[in-house]
Amino acid sequence: MVAMTQFIGCIPATRLGQVGDTCSPSGRRVSNNLPYIRDRRYFTVIATVKKNSSTTIDKASNNHQTIDTGKKRVRIQTFASQIMVLQLTDFTSEITDEELREFTSEYYIPSALHPEVPAADASIADFPVGKVGVYTRFFEFANQRVPLSLFMCNILNHYRLHISQLHCIGAAKISNFEVNCRLLAINPTVHLFRAFYHTCWSNGWVSFSKRAGRLQCYTEKLDALRRWREMFFWVDDALVPWNFAFYTQGLLPRDERPPPGSYSMEDAELINENRIPINAYSEAFLCHMGISRNYFQRPEEVPTFIGDDGQGGCLSFLLPHLVV
Repeated sequence: MVAMTQFIGCIPATRLGQVGDTCSPSGRRVSNNLPYIRDRRYFTVIATVKKNSSTTIDKASNNHQTIDTGKKRVRIQTFASQIMVLQLTDFTSEITDEELREFTSEYYIPSALHPEVPAADASIADFPVGKVGVYTRFFEFANQRVPLSLFMCNILNHYRLHISQLHCIGAAKISNFEVNCRLLAINPTVHLFRAFYHTCWSNGWVSFSKRAGRLQCYTEKLDALRRWREMFFWVDDALVPWNFAFYTQGLLPRDERPPPGSYSMEDAELINENRIPINAYSEAFLCHMGISRNYFQRPEEVPTFIGDDGQGGCLSFLLPHLVV
């Protein structure tokens, strides 16, 4: 752990909080409900004076320290024992019965899967026998649907990954990759996906990070997604054909780069040249990509996807708009 004085020494004077504020090592104020952070020490500002003021501040003692930022002198009280590392098991579901009914109706989650609201004290790892936990953002942002696409199933099977342990951003990267492949008439395969991504550990969840190198399939990096850990529910484990165990950090296998010849370099280069944003897409679009089976249209309607220039077709570098 980096020493507290090293953390404090890098606080910009312009970002110091007011007396009583709880701050991060960067000087940013945070609320009483600490954010999801990793190994950061927090402090409380208990006194501030201008640097050239005649007011004095007691020298550091115990967990009190005085620092000189150049423009002002600040006395802080450190929280050496409060290191917040919120894990997968620290979150319980906040979804209500009414919200679940509305959600399952909107995203065509069949009643045959018996969706249920978890107990108030249950984390997503506490699913009952015969159930799995799924996040609402898994559907509304990561573009996953029931039944799961063959590509998603292949990814889960290859990594022997329990669907309840899949990070929502990781799920979004899977669907983003599949959509891009469909737009470019490329068959999405596990090894082709692995040419772009490797597994990573994220405080109890398993996600995917970009491999080192120039290959990339998205236009902008997505690092954070608000309020998704607290919105999950149970469905029957018939959603997935396997029942893999949860990984611990030490048991997550090292995901080496796929060997040459296991995927098409031409396809990888084409994806790299035609990157698309990580977005939530319309049901009609997902249906045409083969990810959803839940789009219903009148016989006289023929959906067409057009770009901003008014030209028809599915161009991977344009955000599609549905016209009927």
